[in-house]
Amino acid sequence: MGALLVLPACGGGGASSPEPRAAPRATRPTATTKTAGTTTTIARTTTTIASTRTTSVVAVPRIVDRGANEVEVARSLLLFGRWLEAEHPDPALVDRAFAWEGDLARRVGADVTELARTGRRIIEVDAAPFEFEVVSRLPNVESFRVTEHLDHRDLVDAHGRVLDHVGPATEHYVVLIHRFSPDEPWRLGTVNRMPPNVEVAL
Repeated sequence: MGALLVLPACGGGGASSPEPRAAPRATRPTATTKTAGTTTTIARTTTTIASTRTTSVVAVPRIVDRGANEVEVARSLLLFGRWLEAEHPDPALVDRAFAWEGDLARRVGADVTELARTGRRIIEVDAAPFEFEVVSRLPNVESFRVTEHLDHRDLVDAHGRVLDHVGPATEHYVVLIHRFSPDEPWRLGTVNRMPPNVEVAL
């Protein structure tokens, strides 16, 4: 789930994560990325190891932040956070998915700012889609236990060199979404990675 999770900072909340990261690995695994449905595209220039420059068009994930399907809402918000880390680290976009002025939004904003400053990116590839289990449900607050079947998560520099590698792994998170009223959009409030074999009771 991202800088949000792999840096000392998913897709949200790694700054407080109790789980240590794996040690950096010298070789870069082959990576492919998938994006969700799109509403906009942003041109991005990438630098390759050979220092040649290419321009690619990167799809912006469609955000689902309204409606009765809260699982789809949470999934889309998490995937938007992942896109910020991998493709377009812009702190001005953080509040499109994360609760305004919340602790998580501030941490994610700092992480995304650092990614932009250093030219680094976090590339996450899953072996299978997220699994969601509803833990609690109130009219404007909902929490889930989310299982991520991670193939790999790589922190890469501006030249594509892998600085840190995690995976494959199965990771568990508690994710909370909330809104101010039924007319307002949902936002991510917390994303906390759980240690192995810990049961969640809310």
